[in-house]
Amino acid sequence: MKNYIIGFLMVIILVFASLFYKEKTRLRYAAFPVVETKGNDNSHLHLYVFFSKLNCAPCLEYIKELNELPTEIKVFGVVPDFELKDEAILRELTGAAFPLMGNSRFKKFIPLYSPTTVGVSTKGEIYFVLPGVPGEKEYIESFLMNLYFKLQRIFMNKKTNNPHP
Repeated sequence: MKNYIIGFLMVIILVFASLFYKEKTRLRYAAFPVVETKGNDNSHLHLYVFFSKLNCAPCLEYIKELNELPTEIKVFGVVPDFELKDEAILRELTGAAFPLMGNSRFKKFIPLYSPTTVGVSTKGEIYFVLPGVPGEKEYIESFLMNLYFKLQRIFMNKKTNNPHP
């Protein structure tokens, strides 16, 4: 009987430990600090591109593609704080025409790999995380266009209160 009680207590401890671990890791991707945009903003998706001027040049090629996205997709560049003083060099190196900001606001969300693009809803929910790799230029363009058309259908259905896309 004593062994059953010890086994039962061990199972309870494991269940609570797994719940604690799940909650602790889930909070890492909850409540992403969304940048407020000014004026008449009809954006449905925000892209945060974490990069540095130290990244390989082929890995940064796709950043130019992000300048030509529809207005419903807002793009923000997130770079190390100390690189903001070299903003002109960053823009020349990458071709980024979107706003750049320091990474101090995003300390909790800085990805392990750079460059990385994080797709976030306007409410701070993370939709996807894409690492930047050489040759991603073509992939990210088709991925974002497909995502845009799917999101457009979803948001149009929300406006008409139609539950089925």
